[in-house]
Amino acid sequence: MLRKYLILLGSLLCLLVPVPEGNAVDFEQTRQTLSNIPGFMVVIEELQPSLLKYKPYLQKFGLNKDQLQIDVEKQLKAVGIVVLSYSEWQKTRGNPVLYININTHEKESFSFAYDVRVEIQQVVAPEANPKTRIMASTWSINITGMADIGTLTLIKKDSAAMVDRFIRAYQEVNNKR
Repeated sequence: MLRKYLILLGSLLCLLVPVPEGNAVDFEQTRQTLSNIPGFMVVIEELQPSLLKYKPYLQKFGLNKDQLQIDVEKQLKAVGIVVLSYSEWQKTRGNPVLYININTHEKESFSFAYDVRVEIQQVVAPEANPKTRIMASTWSINITGMADIGTLTLIKKDSAAMVDRFIRAYQEVNNKR
């Protein structure tokens, strides 16, 4: 009981930690960085070993890198957002990427804490040295939750929900409703 209380307390304290200023979150200023982007290459990070060891369950729920890639691309295409191939991405100004990372930690056997992060990365020029070009996150959103082996669909649903939030932010600044 004490262990569960300490885990809950630790989780709540994490919410109180301030977000670093360099972290591009979803607010009006960062949404403006989505304006006039013609499309995105979708990059899904490989799932972590703490989840991959339960591959039969992941397959049952359609929770794998390839299926997530298909699902995200369908979400974007369904609302008219262009999904760029690698060769198209190389030719697109700013090299915009929709990047998704699902971070998991197995708390106990078959029980996971997870964080789904969706971010837009693109080439930017620092104000202090505009000749320098770097890839940086300019917009992001994340959600943290808990799932067990029977509720892994929560991770997939939260991923889709975060992509929907991105779509709304993108549409807001590009008037594509």
